[in-house]
Amino acid sequence: QQIFTKRILQHLLVWSVVLIIEILTLLEEYYSGILPSGAVWHHLFKVLFTVFATYINLFVLIPLFLKGRKYFLYIVFSLINLLIFSFFVFVFTVISFEDWSITENANEHHIIFTLSILYVVVFLVSSTLLHFAKEWYKLRDVASKLILIEKEKIESEHNALKAQLNPHFLFNT
Repeated sequence: QQIFTKRILQHLLVWSVVLIIEILTLLEEYYSGILPSGAVWHHLFKVLFTVFATYINLFVLIPLFLKGRKYFLYIVFSLINLLIFSFFVFVFTVISFEDWSITENANEHHIIFTLSILYVVVFLVSSTLLHFAKEWYKLRDVASKLILIEKEKIESEHNALKAQLNPHFLFNT
């Protein structure tokens, strides 16, 4: 229960930092005078779509495919996950800025979609790396406990052999 609560707090902290960064971006746009009318919704939904993509990666794709050593399927479904949520971010960006000149040029759409992909990629790669860093840390902790147990076992075997040998030496002398 305590570990679960700790994990939830860690996740809330990470996403709070992401939201603060998005709010700072909004404030920069506001003070520079280029804040379009749909910018608040754009930033909010961009984070929301990224949260969905990240948790699909963490709780579905990694356990099913990556831990199951189905690397090709992991890559395929990760790309599908990436493209779907990048497309959502892209569409919502275009809809949010419909009264802004950015949505009139097809080349700008290409740039927006590329940036959407990069935004989601950053979170997918980061979440995967953090997941495996935690797994490595747990594995290292288990390995050190195993070494300690093995050391205690050898020591107790050594003490048992000493206890068996001592009476014989005492009897023979």
